[in-house]
Amino acid sequence: MNWILLLSAGCAPQDATIAGSFHTWLAASSSATVDEGDLNLKNADHFDCTTDVPEDRVEGALCPWIDDEVVNPNNEEATSPEYFTFLYGDDYFLKEGSLDAWRSEAIITYEGDFQLTFHHDLGNGQDYRVAMVFDPEFQPTECISEGATCYALDGEPTDDDGDGWVDGLDPDCMTGAFEVGYNLQYACNDGYDNDGDGNTDADDADCTSPWATENGSCSDSEDNDGDGMQDANDFDCVEHGDEDGATNDLYECSNGLDDDGDGDIDQDDSACGDNQDNDEGGYTDDDRCGDDIDNDEDGWVDGDDPDCDFFDTEAGWTPYACNDGVDNDGDTFVDADDADCWMPTRMTEEADDGTCVDGDDNDGDGWIDEEDPDCILGTAEDDTYFGTWACNDGLDNEDDGAGDGDMDAEDSHCKSAMQGTEESGTSNNCEAAGDEDGDGWENELDPDCLLSNKEKGYLGFACNDGVDNDGDTFVDADDVDCLSPWRASEEEIDAGTDCTNGTDDDGDGWVDADDGGCLLGDFEADVTTVCSDGADNEDTVDGLIDADDTDCVWSLDEIEEADDLCADGYDNDGDGWTDAFDPDCATDGYEVGFSTAACNDGLDNDLDGNIDVDDDGCSSGGDILETVDNQCGDNLDNDEDGWLDLDDPDCAILGDGVEANQIFGLTECNDGTDNDGDGATDAVDSDCDSAVDTAEAKPEAGDPIAVELDQANVLDKWSEDEDGATIYYLNAGANQQNPVKPDDPEYWYLPQEWFSGYAHSKFAAEEFDIFAPDFEYLWQDSQDPDADAYEAAVQEVRDAAFGWQAEPHVFNGSDWDGYEIKVEGNEWRVVDQVEAGLDNWAEVHHNFVRINDGSNLEVGGKATGDFQLFMSGYEAGSYMIVRGTFEVPEIQEEKWGYDSLEDDLREQNNTPVCE
Repeated sequence: MNWILLLSAGCAPQDATIAGSFHTWLAASSSATVDEGDLNLKNADHFDCTTDVPEDRVEGALCPWIDDEVVNPNNEEATSPEYFTFLYGDDYFLKEGSLDAWRSEAIITYEGDFQLTFHHDLGNGQDYRVAMVFDPEFQPTECISEGATCYALDGEPTDDDGDGWVDGLDPDCMTGAFEVGYNLQYACNDGYDNDGDGNTDADDADCTSPWATENGSCSDSEDNDGDGMQDANDFDCVEHGDEDGATNDLYECSNGLDDDGDGDIDQDDSACGDNQDNDEGGYTDDDRCGDDIDNDEDGWVDGDDPDCDFFDTEAGWTPYACNDGVDNDGDTFVDADDADCWMPTRMTEEADDGTCVDGDDNDGDGWIDEEDPDCILGTAEDDTYFGTWACNDGLDNEDDGAGDGDMDAEDSHCKSAMQGTEESGTSNNCEAAGDEDGDGWENELDPDCLLSNKEKGYLGFACNDGVDNDGDTFVDADDVDCLSPWRASEEEIDAGTDCTNGTDDDGDGWVDADDGGCLLGDFEADVTTVCSDGADNEDTVDGLIDADDTDCVWSLDEIEEADDLCADGYDNDGDGWTDAFDPDCATDGYEVGFSTAACNDGLDNDLDGNIDVDDDGCSSGGDILETVDNQCGDNLDNDEDGWLDLDDPDCAILGDGVEANQIFGLTECNDGTDNDGDGATDAVDSDCDSAVDTAEAKPEAGDPIAVELDQANVLDKWSEDEDGATIYYLNAGANQQNPVKPDDPEYWYLPQEWFSGYAHSKFAAEEFDIFAPDFEYLWQDSQDPDADAYEAAVQEVRDAAFGWQAEPHVFNGSDWDGYEIKVEGNEWRVVDQVEAGLDNWAEVHHNFVRINDGSNLEVGGKATGDFQLFMSGYEAGSYMIVRGTFEVPEIQEEKWGYDSLEDDLREQNNTPVCE
């Protein structure tokens, strides 16, 4: 500690006694602390995780190599890191030690939060500061009206509507705050004895929940017919209430066969969305890059077509000589039909000398055949273009000449030979200012930014290859003749031609550099494609032409048809219904198979010998009955009870197409009586939301009040397994990954009121944020939940965590192995019937503060506890683990607080408080 720091420490506040340890991995390539060089790192462990796995690597190596040699001591089945692989791909300095706080502050902020901050001396005048804050009264709440019957506000929960289900288990409480009656869509909550066994709804032993069925085979959590699906997920139960395999052979995704021959059957086939899908091959919406068809008729199919890299769809021609629709070498063969075009991105159709297709590195530059620029731009692998780019010049260009020991093809940072830099590329994104890859084109003007979010180098077009192709001493973006990086020629353009005059000379809607003619030649009219011919080429004319047609990706596009399986005029899923007549197009956006509607289920529901589209009673796939004389779809109140069609219990429960007061008098809202004496009866009474509401008089709603979300205290649930302490998870920034799109990550961020706390750190010159928690999706049945299955799924996550939490010690060089990963199940939450609802996840936490019993988190109070933080660099690839204990003899009040503007505005506007 230098003398200035010593003097300041003499009068620095010490509100808390701190003990513990820290372990910080500083990324050598991006750490500001390493870059500034003010912190002494001579005694820090330094290890490189960028090189290949060394032959003499032994168990316990510092870097998390992805192989089968290292065994996790707490999980022998985990032969390589599964979780903390954060050190992979960089080199690090490990700085660690015991905490010795020279300053600490423990306060209650003006918002009522508890905040603990401490400083530790790193030497050389460098400080290490850690701050953590959380709400002592943390509890997500929701605002309800006082008197809401879905909440036991003053005593035990009660069944207010008499349907047998109480509060959180009553489906009414999923959509509102009042229990009002039965629900027509649920057999175990419709007030009717559906299976004729003399028991109704909650009194029926088969009704394990209001969402179950009254048939035992459909609510026993077993796969009774061996088709891989059970209960509400089995179409047998959906169709006729008995899981007996009657529908198993109707659909490709539940017939027990490998229909598409890919080795996967039915629900094990990723192409099957559910057991009603009728194509195991998996129709997708607009997947023209995965259908084995040359959609744009340019000779290249799917992944071989460069359009699939540029636009994620096959779109037509490109400026590559082997994909431009032109016979460039005059041999009468064009593009894919030319034997010399062994890849579509070749910039010449001229024959090569054989060195470009022999699998050898003929010129010794590390790049072979189609990877060598000599073959892409020329006709022989002969070093013609050697030295043009940083990744093909025989030099170690990394780090401003300092070098990393690797060069060109051997350098992991070189993704292609035409890359203009050997740097790691940690910041070469398309939003940053400047030409990150040095190819002369910036951000959205750089063609790389159409392919990814990084500027990676040259692409091979004459105006984006780093070569002076026309010998005028100007290259690519510096050449005035390069209207865009896509242009296939640097040849001079006459300023008087129609490629530079700002007008659409050929009337195809494309102007100058956007016109395919200007990309391949000198005039807008040089190239005529489907999207630049002045005609509306679609089979179903939409009145839009060329550039005005949204189906045209660019002027070289050879397809003007809609890229949409719901507008192509075909029955793609084989269920008999096409495009808008198929209910899939309304729910999924593309045709996937059958549905639960009687006119789209593959069954002869009315036993007239005709099925679905062939039945005269079906006008579309969404019709719920196949009967021709269907009183439940005629928009008439046939029995004059005030309820029409599916709003009438006769139709919704019995499903026989007859609306004739068959179910009448079951509830006050369908008994023909003015039960509450307000002059309105049943459907006319505004208090009746449906015919199965049990009371015509709604309870009075009082003032807004706050109640605990999910009717339970989160802190109590989190702390059930803590011995004499309350745990607070610092979960700021928490998100969940959409489980429906595991291969295409989409994240749902939790609302602000779910964030219990936050932490921040500054280590010398570098700032760190807490690592957000993870949410493991459990894939449990959301319609008929099984408590035992849920508990088992959570336990699997906990078992894995025992292995994960050892990995920072085992794989990352730390001499401390006390890291903890906390797993919290959500089985206590109210079932929300949403497949990906919060009750179907397990929370995996890395950051927490524990407060021991007997602490008093208020000004003047005292507190003891412990903490653990796992943090990542705010602007660098560095990481940190810090863990310790604290003792606060007296909590201070924040000196710089101010009144809450939100509270002031409430008072001014006389707004009721509900928090």
